Amino acid sequence: MTVFLSILIVALSVALWVSLRSASRTRSECQVILSRSTEAHRQEISALRSRADRSLDAMSAGVVILDSSGRVAFANKAVRDQFRLDDSVIGRTLMEALRLHPLNALLERAVAGESHAIEEIEIAHIGLPSISYLAGVSRLDPGEESHAAVVVLHDLSPFRQIERARADFVANVSHELRTPLSIIKGYAETLSGGTGEPDDYANYAAIIEKHADRLTHLVNDLLTLSGIESGQIEIDLQRFPIEPFATRVLADLAGKAAPRRISLRLEAPPGISLFADVGRIQQVLVNLIGNAIAYGREEGRVTLSILPGNGETILSVIDDGPGIPPGDRERVFERFYRLDRARSRDSGGTGLGLAIVKHIALAHNGRVWVEETPGGGATFCIALPERLEADQAESKEREPENTRNPRTNSGDAADSNFTL
Repeated sequence: MTVFLSILIVALSVALWVSLRSASRTRSECQVILSRSTEAHRQEISALRSRADRSLDAMSAGVVILDSSGRVAFANKAVRDQFRLDDSVIGRTLMEALRLHPLNALLERAVAGESHAIEEIEIAHIGLPSISYLAGVSRLDPGEESHAAVVVLHDLSPFRQIERARADFVANVSHELRTPLSIIKGYAETLSGGTGEPDDYANYAAIIEKHADRLTHLVNDLLTLSGIESGQIEIDLQRFPIEPFATRVLADLAGKAAPRRISLRLEAPPGISLFADVGRIQQVLVNLIGNAIAYGREEGRVTLSILPGNGETILSVIDDGPGIPPGDRERVFERFYRLDRARSRDSGGTGLGLAIVKHIALAHNGRVWVEETPGGGATFCIALPERLEADQAESKEREPENTRNPRTNSGDAADSNFTL
């Protein structure tokens, strides 16, 4: 009996030892698994936070996140750039970080119970124009003692620029319309009232017609510019030989150059072609060459130069007039911008020609600029990209009717030193 009890006790002891050893091994394995799981979750959380930071940094709006104590926990790239902040901003209060009383007042409103406080604020930087922001503050934690919040700042400067441009455009159009309408109304009243000398009536009618034509040109230019900007006017790309086309344009403008005894000259290598919209490029050249004739030197010369190279073709209109001051060279392509307003109106200009040139160039993925002509004068340049072979294959290799040499009955290219 004693032997049996001893064997039983030994068996139970062994079973207990095995059980405890197994439990110890299981606990150790669980700790390893738990540790691995915790590390995986930590890495996952870190990756998610990094992804969120990158997403916030990619935003154009400024974003500041405050912790429960109201101190900066995160500031994205936009707000750092706008207010020239560095890493020392972390841990500061919103007022210490940005020093904007209106924004701090928004935060206090949000903490006081207004969960989403939104307001337009204006910020004045020393030596710089003031900037308007649409600021919003939202609480992240509904707890009474928590100051956790997200602050978002939208820069309204682009919208303000659009508003100013719209206001300036309306003012300029109104100004351009007022003068011809006043003249037309005055002479029409004279004719309808029977006042004045009958011998002058024909002259009055001619003046009315002249200013009515000016209004027509202004409206047509406005419609053209609007259509190009909005994409309603499609660009019909085709390849055509540029030399006979340019010769025709110069021949059409010879009558305008004759009264001022200005010679027109074409400089272009033979055989060059252009992949563009024929009608729009003709409009560009007519505007640029017409301006050169109007503002160039009497008995001077206007040259149309066409040069390929570096993946683009550059069309340059060169005059020997008074030139354009450096400070005005960027602005001459703005709507209604004129160096000499009185002379521009006398020449029949609408103030939109160069703006149309710029937008036609942009519609071709090109560029336009003006530079000083060596020896005096101005050179207006438009660069149009040469298309890839795949693009060229889609277009028909054809010569439009208006590219034919006006001096011959054939479509042969003109002399590269063509002069009118």
